[in-house]
Amino acid sequence: DTNHWYLRLDAADYIFDPEGKPVVGALNFLTLLTLFSTLIPISLYVTVEVIKFVTAGQLINKDLGMYHAQSDTPALARTSNLNEELGQIQYIFSDKTGTLTCNLMEFMKCSIA
Repeated sequence: DTNHWYLRLDAADYIFDPEGKPVVGALNFLTLLTLFSTLIPISLYVTVEVIKFVTAGQLINKDLGMYHAQSDTPALARTSNLNEELGQIQYIFSDKTGTLTCNLMEFMKCSIA
């Protein structure tokens, strides 16, 4: 152990103070974060990206409920993180002249989870 001083933390070390609870907590958190980072496999990240692509590319673009018949315009998802951004909407702006909404605001449905 004397040859590998960096493998252990003792009370004699000037950096590590076992009585300093915030320092011990921060060091333990960083240690656990480093150790547990290998538990999440790379294939999980790939799977999440594929599912986001399928939801945006296939489900949103082919949803008939999002089709506007008057202008013959289907929904078009240009990015795969569209579902995440839709959940952040807080305000819907409309004007009185009808230039934004043709003076017609239709509330289709709302889902709160």
